[in-house]
Amino acid sequence: NDRSFTCPAEGCGKSFYVLQRLKVHMRTHNGERPFLCPETGCGKQFTTAGNLKNHLRIHTGEKPFVCEMEGCGRSFAEYSSLRKHQVVHSENSRMEEHLQLSEDALQDSSLLSVSSDRHSYEEDVSILLS
Repeated sequence: NDRSFTCPAEGCGKSFYVLQRLKVHMRTHNGERPFLCPETGCGKQFTTAGNLKNHLRIHTGEKPFVCEMEGCGRSFAEYSSLRKHQVVHSENSRMEEHLQLSEDALQDSSLLSVSSDRHSYEEDVSILLS
């Protein structure tokens, strides 16, 4: 569990198990960006081949990361964008759970007897959601 390759840059202190990882990390300090976008007129440079590969999707329009949630099908150029998108589905799932609990509460006979004089079922739902 010994990280024997430590960044010598002042104030950094990051350490790595593999020397190559330290060498790549050093590019953040020395400004080296050896991977140049080949697209004419772009001129962007990157510290790693992987970052260049991700960038190239801007030019190609490739979106290999597809949301597998039923009925969604949105696709993204970067995995991190897909992960951020998936939060939408988990938030929707929590909302559906909340609505089901609200619906169950409204169907409770003691609540219905109190609210039936004043509101319709739909009004009760809208009140709970506001």
